[in-house]
Formats: sequence, C-alpha cells, structure tokens
Amino acid sequence: MTTVLPLPQSVPTIPVAEKPPQERTPTAKIAPPTVQKPYAVQVRATQDERIARDTLAALKTRDHDAFMEKIELPGKGVWHRIFIGRFTSETEARQYVEARGIKAVYPDFIVRQTPEGAPENSVSTTPAKAPQAR
Repeated sequence: MTTVLPLPQSVPTIPVAEKPPQERTPTAKIAPPTVQKPYAVQVRATQDERIARDTLAALKTRDHDAFMEKIELPGKGVWHRIFIGRFTSETEARQYVEARGIKAVYPDFIVRQTPEGAPENSVSTTPAKAPQAR
C-alpha cells in the first residue's frame, strides 16, 4: 500500500539577490569563425540539377567539403557548378587534388576563386558577370 502525503499549503520562497545589469565593455572585433579561404576545386558543371545534386551527395559521402553554385549564364541558361573544398591558395587546392586522386575521377577540374559569399555546405545562387568589353 502506498501512502500519499499532503502537499504543504504554501512553499516558502527564498529571495535571490538580483545582480545589476553589467555594462558591456567595448572589445576588439572578433574574427569570423572561419579563415578566409577563397579557392575551391570545380569538378563539374551541368544544367541538370538532379545530376548536380547526385554529384554533390557522392562527394560528401567521400568526406569532401563539397558545395554547389547555381548560376545564370547569359544566352546559356542556368548551370550548376559543383566545388570541393575551401583553400587558402591555389597551391593548397592543387595539393588536395593530388593527394585525394581527384584528377583521376574529374580530369577537367578547375581551381578557381569561390563565389563571393557562398555559404558553407549549401547551395548558392550567383548571377554571372557580363564579359568585360575590350
């Protein structure tokens, strides 16, 4: 048999000393959480979004830091560019290609500067720049 005890009519409260709000002291600007890495390896470009997403998924399952850029090319339509990595230099990107055997699978790879503001691990949409008149 279980005995149930009655609850007290009121529970005493213990006052808690309130701290005055602290003023924030100005601090130096905090650097962004990631280091600037403006280079990536473009391994594919296709107009077929399904192929682009499948390629992206395959690269991620092989532990590559892969992302995709959707771009409108004047007169050519919408293209999906698939990239691997974020590197501090072109040399670092090429070393990665060599070390991971990327050239054997994607012989037409291109090391290029990444689209400005491309969010990590996501799809970005970037309008193409018109060619400069000479």
